Amino acid sequence: MPLAIRPDALLDVLSINNNTHYDITSLTMQIIGTANDVIPGESWTITRDPNVNAVFGDANGDGRIGVSDIFKKITVSDDGKTITLSDGVIPVNSLFTDRIFAFTADGSSVKVGVDGSFDGILVPPGSYGLG
Repeated sequence: MPLAIRPDALLDVLSINNNTHYDITSLTMQIIGTANDVIPGESWTITRDPNVNAVFGDANGDGRIGVSDIFKKITVSDDGKTITLSDGVIPVNSLFTDRIFAFTADGSSVKVGVDGSFDGILVPPGSYGLG
């Protein structure tokens, strides 16, 4: 089970625009390896490694893995490498943010590569705004 530790000031904050044609009803993120910030804020390289020494961590210091003001249910895999947020909705053309925090088995912060996927409900064209 992943340890909860106090996050450092270098959390990665992502702003994401739902520019799909789906109302997103769940998000899944999986740690896939390490990340290297080649040009800070501009360019990253990802080294895929299914055995990477990293798990999702406590991003806000509340003692739990995952936090969301959109999704009511947060599920973390037994190995700590996959997190699924569900029971909520991100409508088409909505902007949302996410904070990602990962650490190693010894409690050190680590930058990771993450694959993401979503489930959702297709919204018919013309039923949503364009911007």
